[in-house]
Amino acid sequence: MVLVVLVSFSMSIFAQTTSSASGPSLSSQYGKLLFDETYTCIGTSITGIQTSTIMAPFLCTFHIYENRLFYNDEPQPSIYSGDEILYNIKWRKYLKEQNSGYYVSDVGAVMLFLTSTSSLPYVGNVTTTSYLLFERGDTRHLHLGGGAVSGGNVMLPQNGNNGGYSNTPSGQRCNLCAGTGSCSNPGSPYNSRTYCHGSGKCPICGGDGLMINTYNNTKQVCSSCRGNGRCQNCNGTGKCKKCGGTGRL
Repeated sequence: MVLVVLVSFSMSIFAQTTSSASGPSLSSQYGKLLFDETYTCIGTSITGIQTSTIMAPFLCTFHIYENRLFYNDEPQPSIYSGDEILYNIKWRKYLKEQNSGYYVSDVGAVMLFLTSTSSLPYVGNVTTTSYLLFERGDTRHLHLGGGAVSGGNVMLPQNGNNGGYSNTPSGQRCNLCAGTGSCSNPGSPYNSRTYCHGSGKCPICGGDGLMINTYNNTKQVCSSCRGNGRCQNCNGTGKCKKCGGTGRL
């Protein structure tokens, strides 16, 4: 199973235009400098096919070399450990610790990954991996409806139930639910699978907290809602987590 991190799970988040991929070409003891610039943590996490907002967007910096990756001013870099294919895209993998690190695409998109193991009733130990997304440049306005949050900590979510978004309408149509106000994301290829569209029920199990294990055809606790039956994108409210149900930002 895969546990994880994204607010608009469309391939455009990863596939920034190739023309923007040209970065610094300086060389050092860490190899060629690939990217050295400001990034935006967009606050979105991917969990399998589920996306959720876990914090408000904030700015940070990455210094990415062929063999090392430095995040902000951390003294210890993450070390390049080879290439992997995720979401049909090739990524350079940099290990920070055995269970955490970063993926960097050829055009400079970055994902922080965290792997953990938990014990679930009736299931046993389940290892999951989560991905937190970063975009090149300052793109906070795309994820905050014009607001801005500076600073922050990659590991800690913001306080509050709406992931740091403001629910005070400003007249601009919500770019997550496309103005419907319901828990949905028409721009995501997984819109029908990960959003409840106003019902408040978990779209994976239908609200009963159980799902079928396809290996042995038995029921088990739903891996998405952990058995509570609520949609994890809206916490059971049925409302868009970004605009709070108003359809406007």
